[in-house]
Amino acid sequence: MSRLIQVFNPVHGQRIHRLKINVMGRLLDKKIRTLGVHLDKALIRKVHVANSGAFECRMDLSSLKLGKHEVEFRAIIGHRTERLVVPFYKIEQPEEEQPPQSKEPEDP
Repeated sequence: MSRLIQVFNPVHGQRIHRLKINVMGRLLDKKIRTLGVHLDKALIRKVHVANSGAFECRMDLSSLKLGKHEVEFRAIIGHRTERLVVPFYKIEQPEEEQPPQSKEPEDP
């Protein structure tokens, strides 16, 4: 748990079926201007932090396999790094939300 980074979305252990999500939160130290966002230990984006400490970015989850994943937030503060890891689970889309599949014509 980080004392300086708060994440509002995704929440710890959330089950996500969407292909894209908005990651958002805030930093309690207003001097931090950028934040590294890592997905499964790989840096995917550096995010600009607003004057209020708020940050947000869109994350594409379409290439992830089903199962447990982690979003890690890293902020460099002086000579140390503040980190917060948020695990989540990618699950299958509910049937009513799956994209329509093309229907093959039936043989008479």
